[in-house]
Amino acid sequence: MYKKSHFHFIGINGIGMSGIAKILHKQGHIVSGCDLADDNSNIQELINNNCKISNQHNSIICNDPSISTVVYSSDIPYHSQELIDARTKGLQTVQRAAILAEIMSQKFSIGVAGSHGKTTTTSMISQVLLHAKTDPTIIVGGIMNNIHNNARHGMGTYIVAETDESDRSHLLLPVTIGVLTSIDYEHANIYKNINEVIESFKLYLNKLPYYGTAIVCLDDDNIAKMLPTITSSIITYGTTQKADIQAVNIQLSADSSSFDIFDNRAETVVGSININMPSIYNVLNATAAITVALALDIPLPIIKEALQLFEGVERRFTYKGTMKLPKV
Repeated sequence: MYKKSHFHFIGINGIGMSGIAKILHKQGHIVSGCDLADDNSNIQELINNNCKISNQHNSIICNDPSISTVVYSSDIPYHSQELIDARTKGLQTVQRAAILAEIMSQKFSIGVAGSHGKTTTTSMISQVLLHAKTDPTIIVGGIMNNIHNNARHGMGTYIVAETDESDRSHLLLPVTIGVLTSIDYEHANIYKNINEVIESFKLYLNKLPYYGTAIVCLDDDNIAKMLPTITSSIITYGTTQKADIQAVNIQLSADSSSFDIFDNRAETVVGSININMPSIYNVLNATAAITVALALDIPLPIIKEALQLFEGVERRFTYKGTMKLPKV
């Protein structure tokens, strides 16, 4: 996308849409959008930078004659009036994933897929790359507390992005390192059964380039069963001794976790890790991030410090405080 264009986003306040809109704006494109949502927190940065955003569809802003491309998510029906009007005018109408694919194609791309843990794992990888001063581009499906944003436009080599299987759009993305955290049966409107979900992730990993790497969680039974069908280069991680990169000596508390990383390929202890997040799931998310960082030759002291400084993501389990009991 070297030619400067005017991109108009239908449903711009969505966490995925707003992240891409911010990157395009930072690249120098004109960005506008519309959304019926009242909470503007996801797009406040765009509003502050004088991007025109309407709280109605088909408004004057939506019909600006300078618009060249209309971007829509899979939640917007193809035959919605706004898209019909855009096509009637001869405008390009493209799905969100196609724009994300174009952005990712300009960098060394790290994609994080999986039924669970995508947002946290993407954010942890991003935090390590930030701390390593690689100046990464980041697109994540939540507000990353370390940067208070769901997107960051960097000038460095790497881009880290959450890749979404809910509409099969993960299969459109050019990924060099493909992380797969877990496989579960979700999105029944798209997938008939668990086998279809597994097949989509198999295609995702087998689409990696010959120089790419699949980094997958061996603790997940569905991933373990799928591995013989993967043709890409693979590095496994998890708590099982069969994993290439293993989390051992795990200690869990109410608000933190500590563990050691063991490289079973070299039979060596890599080092000790502390994170300010509870649960075995976050240990696995952190182990995925560590595996990516080691594959990129990031020194362990930087990885350790980055993860210890990781502040989490604004998500459904974010701690907000303790509710006081009402006085009787």
